[in-house]
Amino acid sequence: MSNNVVRLAQRSFSEREENAIRHALDWVYRFGLSERGILEHTLFPEIRDGLVRDMLARGWLRELETGEADPRKILVLADDGYGEVGENYPFPLPCPEMTMRSWNGSGLHKRLHLQIATADNLRGGLFEGFRTPRMPGFGDIGDAGMDLEWLLPDGLVYAVEVDLDGRSGGELERFAARVIDRAERGKYHRTVIILGCLATLERYREIFRKGARVSVWDGEGENPSRTGFRIMPDLNERVIFMMMENTRGPLRWR
Repeated sequence: MSNNVVRLAQRSFSEREENAIRHALDWVYRFGLSERGILEHTLFPEIRDGLVRDMLARGWLRELETGEADPRKILVLADDGYGEVGENYPFPLPCPEMTMRSWNGSGLHKRLHLQIATADNLRGGLFEGFRTPRMPGFGDIGDAGMDLEWLLPDGLVYAVEVDLDGRSGGELERFAARVIDRAERGKYHRTVIILGCLATLERYREIFRKGARVSVWDGEGENPSRTGFRIMPDLNERVIFMMMENTRGPLRWR
C-alpha cells in the first residue's frame, strides 16, 4: 500500500471507492483487525461513509463486540474476505482474530492507535509502506521486538514502538537500552516512539537526552538487578517522538 494508492487521485468516484475497499481489506488483513472510524475517516476520508457498510454487505468483514464503550465494535475478516485478499500474497498470513466471537484479546487500544498513526503518516508522506509482525520479512534486518516497520521509498526502514501505558523506572531504562543497541547496529534508520500523554513524553525526553545515565539491568520480572550504567549517545537524528492527541492522529516532535 503506497501513498499514491491511498490518495486515489484522478479516478472516478466508483473506481476510487472500489480501490479503497480493496486496500481497506488489505489493511485489516495485515493488522488482523480495525475499526470503522479508522478506515472511513483516517485512512480513506475521501470515501467516508459507506466503505465499511459495503464490505460488510459483501461478506468480507464482520463486527465483533468489544465490551467497551469506545470502540463498541471492531472489524475482523470474514472467511470470504480472507480468501479474497489472500490471493494477493504468496502464502496466507495468520489471522487468529477471525475465530473470535467477541473480542477477548489484549492491547486493543494500542493496536488501534498504531493504525491511526500509520494511516495519518502514510497519507502525510512520511513513508510509503509498512510491515506488521505477522508479515514475512518483519524484523529480518535485526530486531523483531518492535510493533511495526514503516518503509521509506529509498529503502530505509523505521522501527515503530507504541507506549500508551507510560513506561518508567527500570522498564523505561531497558527500553532505552534496546533503542541504543538498535541505533548502534545501524539496521534501522530511525525509531519512532508513539506516546499517550505529556508526562510520558517528558520522561522519554529526559532519558533520551544526550549524556543521560541509563542503568543496565540484569533479569526481568519483579527482581531485576542493576549491574552498571551506560551513557546515552546523541540520538537526536535517530529517534522521533509522536504524541497521540485523542484519536485525531499524532503530533510530531523530533
